[in-house]
Amino acid sequence: MVARRHFNLGLEYSIGNRSSRLALLEGNITLQGLASTRSSSNTRCVFRFSFVPSDPYSLYLEDPRSFEYFYSQCVNDVVCGRFAFEMRYEACIRMAALHMQQISMDSHLGKDGRVSLSRLERELGLGTFLPHDSSRECQEIGDSKAHSILSEERSRE
Repeated sequence: MVARRHFNLGLEYSIGNRSSRLALLEGNITLQGLASTRSSSNTRCVFRFSFVPSDPYSLYLEDPRSFEYFYSQCVNDVVCGRFAFEMRYEACIRMAALHMQQISMDSHLGKDGRVSLSRLERELGLGTFLPHDSSRECQEIGDSKAHSILSEERSRE
């Protein structure tokens, strides 16, 4: 990774079954010092993309691996529900559609550049792409409506 200025170590505190709080670490704190604290059993040290560039495309041109890490971190944050209260349901679905398309292209699950939603759901499950609360909401609303939103998003591209 070339663009190291965008990264920082962070400490993630578990505050419940599904939620956590993240604090960025200062440069003078050592991992040994963190491990020796009493509350270290409830925390984990994570490598975070913490300073988002104003132009992500320039980051992609400068360092594609850093951009890929940034993308993965964003996807994982959404799927694990870090932004569950801030995100609208439709925005979650649209991000899931983008993620589904990327996964299907990378793993060759689609035919002729088209994404098979039923195959993706059968092989990977909706939980891979949506936060737990949203996937439960998909079940309540009905899979057909979620599929229509995902299909609509795919047809726009």
